[in-house]
Amino acid sequence: MNDRSDKLLRILQWLGDLVLLNASFAVSAWLRFDDLRVENEEYYNYYIQLLVFFNLSWSLIGVGLGIYNLRPGTEIRTALGRAMNALAAHGILFAILAVSLKGEYYSRLFLIYFYSSFTMGILIFRGVFISFWRSWQKKGKYARSVWLVGNGNAIADFQKELDHHPEYGYRVITSPKTPEEAAEMLASGVRPAEMYVSLLRGDESIDQWYVLAEQEGIRFRFLPDLKWTNIRHARVDLMGEIPVLIPRKEPLGYWHSRVIKRTFDIVFSTIIVLGVLSWFLPLLAVIIRLDSKGNPFFGQVRSGLNGEEFTCLKLRTMVVNHGDESVQASAQDTRITRVGRFLRKHNLDELPQFINVLLGQMSIVGPRPHMIAHTESYRHKVEAFMVRHWVKPGITGMAQVMGYRGETKEDTDMSDRVNADVYYLEHWSLLLDVKIFFWTIWNMVTGRKSGV
Repeated sequence: MNDRSDKLLRILQWLGDLVLLNASFAVSAWLRFDDLRVENEEYYNYYIQLLVFFNLSWSLIGVGLGIYNLRPGTEIRTALGRAMNALAAHGILFAILAVSLKGEYYSRLFLIYFYSSFTMGILIFRGVFISFWRSWQKKGKYARSVWLVGNGNAIADFQKELDHHPEYGYRVITSPKTPEEAAEMLASGVRPAEMYVSLLRGDESIDQWYVLAEQEGIRFRFLPDLKWTNIRHARVDLMGEIPVLIPRKEPLGYWHSRVIKRTFDIVFSTIIVLGVLSWFLPLLAVIIRLDSKGNPFFGQVRSGLNGEEFTCLKLRTMVVNHGDESVQASAQDTRITRVGRFLRKHNLDELPQFINVLLGQMSIVGPRPHMIAHTESYRHKVEAFMVRHWVKPGITGMAQVMGYRGETKEDTDMSDRVNADVYYLEHWSLLLDVKIFFWTIWNMVTGRKSGV
């Protein structure tokens, strides 16, 4: 692909989004206001203004969040995650508008129709578009020709990557060995779109390659031979003029992502606290108290965001004064009460943690918080254990829905859990949070297969 085709792809996605947005708006208006007379100009004008606002705000959000940027290897789930972030940001922006207008003008049913149809349309359109784009790239008809120059190990690795992934849209052509040979090939009409260079330490010809590429209008790319495998999701930042390689991507490192996630947490936690916990927790408390003596609720200090300690709220599932709290519960643990075993099986003992979410100490979805003693123990045993503390702990998480839960008898059990949590940290999106949330609801209804 060249810059012109890149721009065309962005325009096509943007136009497709606007077609879906306006179609969703029209269908929603028809469903809600099939008896609305056009003569009612004042009310009619409010919705015309809303349509203009929706188009402008979506365009600005889409460009700002980069949802139209397609890089080689862009996966469907990545594109869908970006689209969900944009949809959440669009909804928040409209909510701000609605509050400023005191919510007097727009039908709630219309908004439900609109956002439901627009969300479904965007996700389907984006998935189909990325699938066709990857298929088109794989055919190689419009592949970008490249030179691979140099004798560094990175050249061979890059060649293998391109061979294994033709959908990236690159085609390696016969490459020169020296700048002089490159000049002769260019004079004969052989011209790549990009030049990838990797040279051994001490080879001073890199300046010649760079000058040649700049003079000929060829995009120069340098492949550093880092001899480091943990680099799949790394990005490069500049500290002044010094490049800094950051090995892990953190979607929640961006403020807009944190706003979206926090909004999701507050909305769902408020609904659950007011609609369910307000009557369900007192009922469970009475049942727990009838089954065994002691306070039905208890708080336990655990490791939170950036390793800071907080009090995690839970329903009591064990007998009081059962000894060392740092000892993990096992499948046949005699400390667990009859009611407690049922609560653990259906995750009901975690329900008070929605209060922790509203207090900002936890998130609905995130790595499960561990007791302080376990944090101190595993931080030296399991690689990347402390990395999972870069995001707020959650009521549920990637590790839990994948079955990595319950007693960790071996260090490998904790390692699997940490790997799942780190994957979540590096691949966070609102779509992933929603998926894990509803997956957890399903496990609560059916009863989990592992853990206690």
